Amino acid sequence: MTSIITIAAVFVGGLLCGAFVVWLNARLRRKQQAPAAQQAPVTQPDASVQAGQALYNAPVFRLRFVIAPIVLAALCLIAVVSFYASLGSPLAYRFDAAGEARNVMNKNAFVVIMVVAQAIGALIAWGLANIIIKMGHSAFKTSDPQFRLDGFITLMSNMILLPQFILAYVMLDAFIYSVWQRHFIPATSFTIGAIIIGSGIIFVAFVLLLTQARRAFNKQ
Repeated sequence: MTSIITIAAVFVGGLLCGAFVVWLNARLRRKQQAPAAQQAPVTQPDASVQAGQALYNAPVFRLRFVIAPIVLAALCLIAVVSFYASLGSPLAYRFDAAGEARNVMNKNAFVVIMVVAQAIGALIAWGLANIIIKMGHSAFKTSDPQFRLDGFITLMSNMILLPQFILAYVMLDAFIYSVWQRHFIPATSFTIGAIIIGSGIIFVAFVLLLTQARRAFNKQ
């Protein structure tokens, strides 16, 4: 339960940070444009230059934003196809400190849950990317774009990788135990390590992207 709460907190926190960046982007642009509109002489802007800049910075959906969650879901499906015939039923999926089975489930139910969870993760990534792109388009309607949002879109879309990765290992650990009665790494230790490393990567990536955004604003 603690692991689930921690993953949810990291995921929601990342979404809030991303939404804050998009909001800050639009707010700072409006502040910077207001004094410029009051002080600058009235001139006819070059429409081609404005259109080219907007086309360059306006966010557009790209498959690379969500390719990692899709690939992970596909790999899990391949693992299911590879192991399914060898799996016993019921299938142990939760283990105690000694590595012995604590909870079991019908293998068909377990496989369906794991595959559907991975598919949902990929769909969430796809949906997040499109939502952020629409937010970016809305912001660019009221002010000129100043930097690309591709990095933020990629980061927020791929935060779903953390729970996906943990679920993938839980599934793989259950398969390996069913076939060979062994564990590579205890699922609990793997989950804790994944949360620590994943949270660190998300934090560093967010700081780097925020620094990049601030530099773009300061150049205006």
